[in-house]
Amino acid sequence: MLRYGSTWETLDDENWNEARVAQLRKEAALPEGWRPKVEKKKPVGLMLDAAMDAYPLSPYLTQLVVRVLQSRESLVPELEETVRQWAWAQLAKQLALVQSKSKTKDTYAVVYLLMLVAAVTYPASISPEQAGLQRAALEAVFDGQLDPAGHATARAGAQDPQHLSG
Repeated sequence: MLRYGSTWETLDDENWNEARVAQLRKEAALPEGWRPKVEKKKPVGLMLDAAMDAYPLSPYLTQLVVRVLQSRESLVPELEETVRQWAWAQLAKQLALVQSKSKTKDTYAVVYLLMLVAAVTYPASISPEQAGLQRAALEAVFDGQLDPAGHATARAGAQDPQHLSG
């Protein structure tokens, strides 16, 4: 690391001697108007591509990305089709996990996948099988909110009348 006033610069040198030579060259260049290197910002399109490659596939993050792209009218048809196919396949998988009472079931994933398929699938193009899958997924979500006796469960006092009065 080199410091010039309030500016720091990282050196890629392998040893102390090379770093010291680089420091002396920079100090000698200062009176001539040397300035620290400033990287140019990448175009937004390239940053989006890199972000899409880096984020893990999850219903939550995918629905966030889709909502942002749709709000900016930037969701290209090819990407929309890819997301649609992935979301329907994931919805079927998550529903199977919920119905089999698997330990890896994720009710929130089902909810986000329902939001996602609704966002990227035109209602007129939904097949009878997809409509049945949506209905079953919604029922699974709402059934998961009932206790064994069939009553709605309250969360952390949010719907508890004693909590509100006390």
